[in-house]
Amino acid sequence: MMNFRLGQIHLQSFTNQTIIPKEMPAYLHPSSVYFQKIDHPVFQDLEVYLLRMDLLDHVISGNKYFKLVAYLEDAIQKGFKQIGSFGGPFSNHLVALSKFAKLYEHEGKRFEACKGIVRGKLKKNHHLSKTLAECVSYEMQLRFVDHAQYDDRSYREILKAESPDVYWINEGGYGFLGAEGFRQIKPWIDPSFDHLLCASGTGTTAAGLLKVAMPHQKVHAFSIVGGHLGLRSEIEQLLSPQEQDRKQQLETYLGFEFGGYAKRDPQLIEWINRFWDQHQLPTDFIYTAKLIVAMLKLAQQGHFQKNQKLLALHTGGIQGNRSIEQMLHFKYADYDQRSTNESKK
Repeated sequence: MMNFRLGQIHLQSFTNQTIIPKEMPAYLHPSSVYFQKIDHPVFQDLEVYLLRMDLLDHVISGNKYFKLVAYLEDAIQKGFKQIGSFGGPFSNHLVALSKFAKLYEHEGKRFEACKGIVRGKLKKNHHLSKTLAECVSYEMQLRFVDHAQYDDRSYREILKAESPDVYWINEGGYGFLGAEGFRQIKPWIDPSFDHLLCASGTGTTAAGLLKVAMPHQKVHAFSIVGGHLGLRSEIEQLLSPQEQDRKQQLETYLGFEFGGYAKRDPQLIEWINRFWDQHQLPTDFIYTAKLIVAMLKLAQQGHFQKNQKLLALHTGGIQGNRSIEQMLHFKYADYDQRSTNESKK
């Protein structure tokens, strides 16, 4: 087990310009996004920054906008009035889609309905999770299916056949269009960076970063799913034939899963709390906390060359911590308010 001590981490915040991509809707807050410099003894010969994309919106946060935007545009252009996807009771993906679909408009057209297929039956006399309650507040229509049915891929094909009027997005936004949406992140990917780093579930974010990376930039994808041996091939599948040469810029890693997807690893949760106590920087236990720990470990091992510049992507998803909120030193409601205040500055 790796050493989780924080050491003397120091954070500095700066932005060298106001980046507001013209494609982004007015209800998001790109001007709130900034680069946060991370100083640590193992980074003494490196420049390391965290891109605070979590502040883009407290729901459509981090990578969620980029993974969804091309799907929503495609759905409207194809004449769909309903859209839907899949996820668990604390799914960042579902709650982001519920809000985005409610607000989204393209060429004067909007969605009339948004549907969410939820993994796991809602038990009698049990309340909706806070995440699903928020989905409902954005008028998402929920359907609960048991774990076996949800995990059966043929069920999804049957569902799509039964509801041809619904534009279905893969769980987590995985797919070519999910990666294509990351072209809008390009203004933040400065050529001065040598390495771009992200946590990877489906691999869509890593594929998106490959699409916008300069030829000299390496993309590092850290699996957060235990035993995800197919991560590299799943990322490469999202590249177009013209982008196949970018595969050589990709590095994937296993070993930083902390028990697997959404597992409550006590040491990781302790790390998240100490990181919050020292720096007031919120991380989630599924993605970004694992990414920062992995980045520290690789630097400690001398994986990066002296004087290189690293950019790690904060992929948001803080609301997912609501499933372990009783174990944390900060609450999502507090973060929600903080991010809202940041957007108003």
